[in-house]
Amino acid sequence: MKLAILLTIALGGWYLSSINDDRQNAIASSNQQDAVIREYIKEMRGIALNMKVAQAAKRPGTEANGIARALTLTALSQLKGEGPDRRSLIFQFLRESGFSVLAGNKTHAGANLFRYDLRKTDLSKANLSRTDLSGANLDGADLRGAILYRANLNGADLNGANLSGAELSGANLGRTNLSGANLSGAKFKDTICPDGRKTEKRCHVPHAP
Repeated sequence: MKLAILLTIALGGWYLSSINDDRQNAIASSNQQDAVIREYIKEMRGIALNMKVAQAAKRPGTEANGIARALTLTALSQLKGEGPDRRSLIFQFLRESGFSVLAGNKTHAGANLFRYDLRKTDLSKANLSRTDLSGANLDGADLRGAILYRANLNGADLNGANLSGAELSGANLGRTNLSGANLSGAKFKDTICPDGRKTEKRCHVPHAP
């Protein structure tokens, strides 16, 4: 009987210690992710407050643009596996500051977001022109009014994503999962649909299972 009591006490202590360790690890991880956001905004604000540098940063191909893009991609990669709220803060800052640092133009490709985890992230009105989003996880993402002109979404998962009013002209949606996606008001011209056909109107959207 005494041995059973001792074992129960020992196991109870181990269990409580394990729970405490998990909580401490979760708090440490949360603090680390918050630090990523703070440092990112601090660095980007430094760029935004210098008018000359800020103007250059908004033009693809400039040194300032490359630095801003690198800062953004680094922050997003450090937030990989996190919930969508922190990732959404990155895009909210870019949106409100007028930085389209992930977009490309005729002479420069957009950012490389190949296989990025952007599930349920708020990407509304984001300028992602010519961005490589092939294989990206955009399940449930908010892409309302997003500019995806000539973006590469080949093999991306857009299950349940909201693309209403999005600019999809010239975009590659080959092999893309559009199950349950909202494409109302989206703009299509020379868009490659999941079945490989080019459309001027609209790609077929299967119902979500």
